[in-house]
Amino acid sequence: MKGRILTILLLTVGLLTAQSDQELADIYFKKSKNSFEKSELESSLKYFDKAEKLFDSISEPRLARLGTLIHNELANYEKAKSYAKHYFSISKNKNSSEYQELLGLYVDIQEKIEDEKIAELERMIREKKTREENKIRKRDSLKAIWITNSKRLSLEVDRIYELNEYSVVLFKKDGNFGVLDDKGNILVKAEEYLFAKEYDAYILLLNSIAEPTKIYCYNSKTKEGFSLPNISVFNPTSTHYGHIMMPRANGIFVSYPNNSLEVLKFDLSSRKFIKIGNKEEYLKKLKKEKVIKSYKKDNEIKIGKLWYKFGGHLGGGIHPVYNIDKSIYGYLCSIDGTLLSFKDYNYIGSYFNKKAEVLNGNESYWINHNGTKVKAPKDESGKYSGNSKIIRLENKKYQFHHNDNGIESIILGNKAIETLSDFLTNHMD
Repeated sequence: MKGRILTILLLTVGLLTAQSDQELADIYFKKSKNSFEKSELESSLKYFDKAEKLFDSISEPRLARLGTLIHNELANYEKAKSYAKHYFSISKNKNSSEYQELLGLYVDIQEKIEDEKIAELERMIREKKTREENKIRKRDSLKAIWITNSKRLSLEVDRIYELNEYSVVLFKKDGNFGVLDDKGNILVKAEEYLFAKEYDAYILLLNSIAEPTKIYCYNSKTKEGFSLPNISVFNPTSTHYGHIMMPRANGIFVSYPNNSLEVLKFDLSSRKFIKIGNKEEYLKKLKKEKVIKSYKKDNEIKIGKLWYKFGGHLGGGIHPVYNIDKSIYGYLCSIDGTLLSFKDYNYIGSYFNKKAEVLNGNESYWINHNGTKVKAPKDESGKYSGNSKIIRLENKKYQFHHNDNGIESIILGNKAIETLSDFLTNHMD
């Protein structure tokens, strides 16, 4: 009995509560509708939300219609569309003026949604374009900064040649030769030397292509340089060094000064001229070996029936032989007595490692101890294997790019900057 009474009471309370919620929902609906008609949209939406919460669901077309109207006026078109679709699904009278009116509004809402999407897409395109333009401007600005800094690490010269094994390289500026290291440090300024010869890690800088009066030697191995003595120290009557031959790995180089009856032989290591110590004893030995027929104390030697001037020693038993007028007659190969004519062998360099250089007009080649042509020796200057590479830019500008464990930078002496690509990567957002 008590249980039945309790059930009846609960049902009564539930019915009363439901009736109360319905009444409140109707009140809020009316308030929302009145506010909407007065264009008080915020109040209308507030009352509408309260009414909607009190209803179990939007089962009445009037509520769905009002939701559509409110959200349309507030430009909440997606919500307005949702309420309109719900209205169409629960409305029973498809032919009513109210239905047709909302159907027209639905079409308008759909168009507004499409317009919003187009506007949003256009906004996104504009923003993207603005971002890209800003990025380009920033990139151009960073590039200009980098170019300014990069120019400070550039060398403006005529040409930079190939680095050798000892990280040394010849360069040319305003027609003069100088010497750099692989970081762009100037080891010898390009100020007065118009010609250069490099071989076996020695560099000879000459103040003239022909008949130089000044020679500067730079040793790539020791990183030391010095000016050779004035030619008058070798021979008071000579005014220039004449034809300059390649320096060799033993430090010896040869030249043919003017007004001289003797070849110039110079040791670049000891920085001294080299001459045969006891020439008379040496000539006596050549006579004894029947390389020459006779000799005199004034350096005259007899070969066949003619007398010539003995011009010193190139190494390997090769001796220049001069005419009395100080022109070169040829070269005597003392090992087998071969006499090489000046016509075929204009100038012969220092003999080392079983080979000597020959300059014959514009031709250059190598010979052994009796004038037979041989393969050129290996240049001891070697190939560069360091971490720098020389980059040629426009307008006679060069840069040294240095690679340190895969990180490339531009260097000049003790200054360095990252490459343009790395700089942009590191400074762009």
